Amino acid sequence: MTNKNKTIIVTILLFVFMLGALSISEPMPVTGGEEPPTTYCPNGEVPVEYGPQFEEIILDLEEDLTANKTPDNQIMANDQIASYAALGFSTHNTVYYGEGDGCIENSENGVRIAFMNVVLPHGSRIHKIEFNGIDRNDTASMKLEFRRYYFKGNTSETLATLTSGDAFKDGYFYETKTIDHKVDNYWYNYLIGARFPEYNSLKAVAFCNAVIYYTPPSPFVNALPMISTNN
Repeated sequence: MTNKNKTIIVTILLFVFMLGALSISEPMPVTGGEEPPTTYCPNGEVPVEYGPQFEEIILDLEEDLTANKTPDNQIMANDQIASYAALGFSTHNTVYYGEGDGCIENSENGVRIAFMNVVLPHGSRIHKIEFNGIDRNDTASMKLEFRRYYFKGNTSETLATLTSGDAFKDGYFYETKTIDHKVDNYWYNYLIGARFPEYNSLKAVAFCNAVIYYTPPSPFVNALPMISTNN
């Protein structure tokens, strides 16, 4: 190979090397939809001029992290509420006076009880009961009992008892009780009983509403006996 050819090859190699070095040191091109490249300080900190841009990114990240948080007062999707108005209770032909809209009061001199049958899905888990009404009496009070009866009718069990109490005189009462009970419709019947004190025209004691909070069972749980029977 002649000296002339060697000189040409060396020149071409040097030219290619210089182009490669320039492409490495040259900033990357920026399109219209992208942010400009960031040049960091020697200590790794973001320069001041890039502060607002990176603050927005941090704020967006914080919003994403908190987006899936569930509020404390939000009821879970599988929770259910069964509400029982006083006017729907059976009074066994006893006359009751209406107190306000939807509330009832004993009209006789003796203690009386009104009943409501409770039917919830088999396997449901009851976790709270509410009892609402009017109590303007400083000595008498309302009582709500949640009971279950064995299917033969020979035994019963009180699952929860709520009372208006003397502390709610001259006003409305709102009582709650937390329980943990699994509904068994195969062996038991469920019932709410509201016990009224005797009538007092000057000191009304009335029942307005009862509420049961429960979680229904998974549909697969109730389907298991059917699957076992078919197999």
